[in-house]
Amino acid sequence: MNSPISSLTAIVALTGDGKQLTQCLQALRWLPSICVVSGAESLSVRAEVEKVGAQFVVIDRPRGDTLSLWKAGLQSAKSHWTIFIRSNEIVTGLLRKTILETIQTIPSHSLQYPLPRTTVYLQKRLKRALESRREPQSALVYQPQLHIGLLELTVEKRKFEGELIHYGAETLEDAWSDWNRKAQEHAERMAPSLKNKSTLGMLCELLPDLTKTLFDAVVKQKSFKEGFEGAVWTVAELSAAFGGYLQYHEKYLRRGQWIKQDIGSLKRILIIKMRDIGDNVLLSPIFSNLKKSAPQVDISALTYDYSKSVFENNPHIDKIHGLSKSPSTSEENELVQRLNQENFDLVINTHSGGLSTRILGKLNAPHKLNNHYIGRNKNYNVLVPQFEHYRSSAQRDLDCLRALGIEIESCHPEIFLTEDEIDWARRELTRRGFDLKKKLVVIHPTAAVDIRAWGMEKFAELIKKLEGQEDIQVAVICSPAEFPKASVLLEHSPKLQIIHETTVRQMMALVHFANLVVDNDSSPSHISAAFGIPSIVLFSQAVREIFRPYDEKVDKQYVFYKDVDCRECGLTFCADRICMDFDPEEVFQKCLKMLE
Repeated sequence: MNSPISSLTAIVALTGDGKQLTQCLQALRWLPSICVVSGAESLSVRAEVEKVGAQFVVIDRPRGDTLSLWKAGLQSAKSHWTIFIRSNEIVTGLLRKTILETIQTIPSHSLQYPLPRTTVYLQKRLKRALESRREPQSALVYQPQLHIGLLELTVEKRKFEGELIHYGAETLEDAWSDWNRKAQEHAERMAPSLKNKSTLGMLCELLPDLTKTLFDAVVKQKSFKEGFEGAVWTVAELSAAFGGYLQYHEKYLRRGQWIKQDIGSLKRILIIKMRDIGDNVLLSPIFSNLKKSAPQVDISALTYDYSKSVFENNPHIDKIHGLSKSPSTSEENELVQRLNQENFDLVINTHSGGLSTRILGKLNAPHKLNNHYIGRNKNYNVLVPQFEHYRSSAQRDLDCLRALGIEIESCHPEIFLTEDEIDWARRELTRRGFDLKKKLVVIHPTAAVDIRAWGMEKFAELIKKLEGQEDIQVAVICSPAEFPKASVLLEHSPKLQIIHETTVRQMMALVHFANLVVDNDSSPSHISAAFGIPSIVLFSQAVREIFRPYDEKVDKQYVFYKDVDCRECGLTFCADRICMDFDPEEVFQKCLKMLE
């Protein structure tokens, strides 16, 4: 027949840094079966535990709270009687004696006996135990059937001799660390019940929680009678209650823990980019990366009407929505109503401009991301962390996916042309007299803002130099609205072909046939990067690292760039423009080198 000791196991939850673990294990040396459970691997702790013949268990994906550690240790218990304590608790000799006397009887049902606790707090032995109402009590447990839930056990009072000495925080600094641990545990316990609650619903849970905590500490446990120590402990308990809600909000909402867990169950996602054509080209990798991670999701895109062309024929996008750049209130409201009928699970606004942020605030999706832009990230409930100041625009867009726990496989921009579009461009170039066997340089001499334009006289000089090369032919592209500016080039090169009566998709197809693209800081050079075509960019006052995230060798893009003192000026007009002081001969020589 087994002795009483052989039918008893101690399960020790490793608390904090495990400072008292050695004393705890020494006080349990009379037990043949001890299991220490930790939420993280530690070789030094493992060596200490195994030195005394105890078992060391590290739980996977730990919640970190004491109850979870005890439950994990219970899986390895082989006895019906179990002692559940923490690593900062000591079983005294007299308590050991009464425990052994207790386990000689066999109860008729499963139960737990709370162990009598004496608390040492801020290095003072207290008259009162001062036990947190949220934390499970250390106990002696009987289970006729092994591995049942601890919370389901009946609690019975029993007079034990001796005491379980609980060593709490030694200093105020330790008390703060202990508060942080308790807040984390409280957040994890509350998480399942708070999952679908609004901010108001959380507040309705918080206020009663604080009231109960204060009542328990002051009225039930009379913490005020412990003087300074009791006051610190009470404040720590209240802070842990309040901090639990803050930590829940930070982890599960702001850091997107819920949506990370639910990513496989999402059905509809909307991605917003209310920006120009080039910015949407930089955005394009977000769709393929999202689709690979969540293939079941229908992905929609929202952008300006004139930028929609970037997303057409993209196999990773199911629906494209557009809006004019300066919409009326009725147009904006009509769009919001139409989008809300889609019942999106998640909306990602990749650039928090005023219009897109306003639209985001009117959408009913349960999860919203609003990527930071000069601090304007309102109307979100999942935070996209802000990295370095000069992080590229493309990486900032992809950070929205990283905030959801999605790994990025490719950062390369993508544009998908149809065979009909490519055939049109081939016919159009042939009709205009271009020899497709010769090298074609496509030049885009205009820019959305004049300050970003190199200047027509310089482009005219460059074009004449290129036309002087026997195996090089030049085509100029621009929009119908830009043609009056570009037409002055005909005064220098009367036979120059300026192709301007095209759609955005047709312009992209023309770029597809180029051997080299020369551009201001504008969309055609982004398009050329998507097609893997070499390009030269004449960069103005913005920051290259943000808007030109291309590798010079891999992406075949060379940026003429002067790091002037007035960079990032934000001006739309400048009489000096020293940032664009590039010599046409210098640009011409670079063209020849890249065409080789």
